[in-house]
Amino acid sequence: MVSVSTYNTANIGGRKPLGKASPLANSFSLIEYDKNHRFLIMDCPTNSTIPLYLKEFARLNVTDVVRVCEPTYMKERVETRNVKVHDLPFKDGDV
Repeated sequence: MVSVSTYNTANIGGRKPLGKASPLANSFSLIEYDKNHRFLIMDCPTNSTIPLYLKEFARLNVTDVVRVCEPTYMKERVETRNVKVHDLPFKDGDV
C-alpha cells in the first residue's frame, strides 16, 4: 500500500514527529510504500538551511538523498554525516 502525507508534528502511527520549533515543519512530504521503503520529499535546502535538514535527517535515519534539481548546497556537508547524495537532475517539466 502506498500512503502519501505531509509530515507534521503529530506523532501518528509511531512516526517520529518533526520538532515543533523546526522551521521545516511544513517542508516535508512522506511517501510510505511499505515497511522498508519510505521516501521523504523536501523543499530545496540551501547552504544556510542544510544544518536544519541534517538534524531532521538524523532523527529520521535518512541514509540517502537524491537531488533532482540543480544543487543548492554543498553535498560534502551532507556526506560528512554518512548520508549519500545522488544527483539525478532534470529540467522542470521534463520526464
